[in-house]
This record gives sequence, structure tokens and C-alpha cells, in this order.
Amino acid sequence: MLADGRVAGRKIAGVWLVDLPSQVDGALRPSRRPMSSPQAWRALALLSDIPVHMDPSARSRLRSRIRSAWGDSGGDHQALAGILRAWFRHRADRQDFFLAPVPLARLARDPRIHVSGVSHPHSPIRDARMIEAYIRADDLPQLQRDHAMVKGGEVNVRLRVVSDPVGRQLLESGHVPSAAVAADLSEHDDDRCIRAAGQLVERGIGQ
Repeated sequence: MLADGRVAGRKIAGVWLVDLPSQVDGALRPSRRPMSSPQAWRALALLSDIPVHMDPSARSRLRSRIRSAWGDSGGDHQALAGILRAWFRHRADRQDFFLAPVPLARLARDPRIHVSGVSHPHSPIRDARMIEAYIRADDLPQLQRDHAMVKGGEVNVRLRVVSDPVGRQLLESGHVPSAAVAADLSEHDDDRCIRAAGQLVERGIGQ
């Protein structure tokens, strides 16, 4: 049914993903203003219990905003995933590529990338056929040449390109916030990933 178009979906890394029903899709697109890139990375750090420099009053306001969103969601994981999608979409520039399977393993070991989403070792949803990672903006051109990654075709490499100094500092210190992993999972059109995103961030939002 997927192949002949009777059911809406798309193929990523050899796997068909079924498009979500309209009522679920609506929950994932709440009318919330996205955070700026610096604020998004500070919020991701705060949700992940990672120390980040913030003015105490700004930290308090951000905590209140997070708690309010948690209350609005009613603990619903789809609603939480929608909040992640809305708030954090400016954290990085998402770019999709294709890479042959053998070089894919070599890319996973490249120190310039910081694995996240379905590639993170602590992610509740893992997919060895795909690499999902963050990378500093100035590292991307050479990485693309080194690994002969190409645009178009079947996506099996998803890189989120980080230009913001707060995000870069977190990555350079070896931290990929667990809330960033959740935000990545929330952007997959797959019900398992969406539920996992809500579950992963639920504890941090409830603090």
C-alpha cells in the first residue's frame, strides 16, 4: 500500500515511515513561537541538567516557560514532541545526505561529528542504517568532501549544522544534551520516535 501510494509515507534508510494521522500531526504543530538559537541551546542544556552560563533572572524565566509548557501538554508525549519541534527548530540547520553503507561506518567514527537522535548511544530508538549528528558549520564543507556525501536520493545521513556559539561550546565540551536527542527524535515522522522524544524529555521538563 505504501509503494502504490494508497497509504502516505516516505522511505528513509531503506525503511518506509507511515505519515501520521491528521489529529496526531496537529498535536506536533502547536502554535508556539520558536526560541532563538542561543536561547534554544540554553534551554536544551537546562533540560538536560548541563551547566550553562545564564543570568539568574533569565534562568528563572526560562524555567517558568518550560514548566508552563509541561502543564499545557498534560503529560501527553505527542504534545511534548510538538513543543520540542516548535521551540527548537532554530537550533541548527538540518541537511540530509546519502552515503554508501561501507563509508557510513567510517563517518560514524569521524571526530568532527557529534552523534545524536537515532545514532546516540543513549537514545531509546536506534537505527544503525542511518547517521544523525550535529556538526560545527565550519567543519561541514571538508567533511562532505572527505566522505563523498551527496545530496538527494535516499537519506541515510542527517546532519544538523550548528553556528551558534552556545551550541558550539556545548558540542566542543563533549556534550550533546539529552533534550537535543529528544528534539531530533521529535522531527522524525514515526510514531515510535515521537513517543520516545516525549518520554526522554519528560523528566527534564518536570524538574
